[in-house]
Amino acid sequence: AAVELEREHGSLLRAMGAKRKARAKGEQKPPVACSFEGGMQRSVDVLRACVAARVKSGQRVTSVAGGGASAYRVRTASGEEYRARTLCLALPAAAAAHALQGFDAELAAELQGIEAVSVACTYVGFDASALDAARFEGFGFLAPQGVSPVLGAIDCTALFADHAPPGKRLFRVMSGGFAHPSEVERDDAALQEQGCATLRRALGVRGDPDFVHTTRARDAIAQPNRGHARRLERIRARLARHAGLSLRGASYRRVALPAQWMRGGSTP
Repeated sequence: AAVELEREHGSLLRAMGAKRKARAKGEQKPPVACSFEGGMQRSVDVLRACVAARVKSGQRVTSVAGGGASAYRVRTASGEEYRARTLCLALPAAAAAHALQGFDAELAAELQGIEAVSVACTYVGFDASALDAARFEGFGFLAPQGVSPVLGAIDCTALFADHAPPGKRLFRVMSGGFAHPSEVERDDAALQEQGCATLRRALGVRGDPDFVHTTRARDAIAQPNRGHARRLERIRARLARHAGLSLRGASYRRVALPAQWMRGGSTP
């Protein structure tokens, strides 16, 4: 999204100014969050049901060869090989770079240049009475950079009421990012203690949580650093040399899955 804003307005600062003016005029629609009953896993389950027995799970791709007048040959860590006239690599940029290293070294180098950061997420559930509603209005907050490894928190139930039982509130506290990459290596107990302390300090949450759970997303959030738009142009130019080869995923334009479903949201 940042890449598209920079391309449209010339800089992120000008883009933010334009958005403020649009909001003032009532021209900009508020952002819409979406999910499914049962969570985002539902989208994966439906896709799996559509392709049924053609899914080969647990097959790590190690290399790609062929192309041109012949079929692409995809080799896996188990030694199996698959052939296809068209090939879509829906992989993180670093994984796609590894697979394409022997096929197109220039394309692999461009993909390797897309940096990604890791994030630890601690989910904390409280009784609704533990939160002073008068003190907290909204669906979350961002933490000041440099104060702690915590990036911010989201009140999941403010966005999706069915993400917690009736009378309960579920928060997601996020930590890590580019400034604190070691956060994902901390143990669950330390992250959960940090998450609870953050909610007590920032929102005045009282008492002990009813539920805690920690997940880690390693190298999951692409960083559109300076020159990212030009890098995508070079990637598209290299892909144009290989008929039937395409890339998809969160490494290129949009990170959120619903945003990737938008036209062009998942392509370089």
